[in-house]
Amino acid sequence: SEDQAVSLHGRRNPKTKTLNRQQLLTDFAAFKLTETMNPNQYQRKRGICMHMCSVHEYSKRLEQDIYSTFETDDGKFLHHLAVKEYQRAAADQEESQPEDLRPSIILLKTVQYLFNELVQ
Repeated sequence: SEDQAVSLHGRRNPKTKTLNRQQLLTDFAAFKLTETMNPNQYQRKRGICMHMCSVHEYSKRLEQDIYSTFETDDGKFLHHLAVKEYQRAAADQEESQPEDLRPSIILLKTVQYLFNELVQ
């Protein structure tokens, strides 16, 4: 029900604007999955892209000339410097393929690269 969905977000203390952790845990424990929310109906995909940017996205961005100066060396857009762009999910968007998804070790490598090379 709508009350259950709202309660999963927790109740904020109006004075401190913080979540009441105990209430959140209680609400979560009472929450029941419905048939429409059955997690078993979804197949978990594992990413197999071993780059910060998939070959498919890199090729598309290279063709359309869409890249950041941070992804270039001497003005050339290089795959080993390219980082996957954020894309908001859309209903008409195709489902991501494993070769376009990065495993957690590559996500960690990407975050480390961004912080170590670009932020500092």
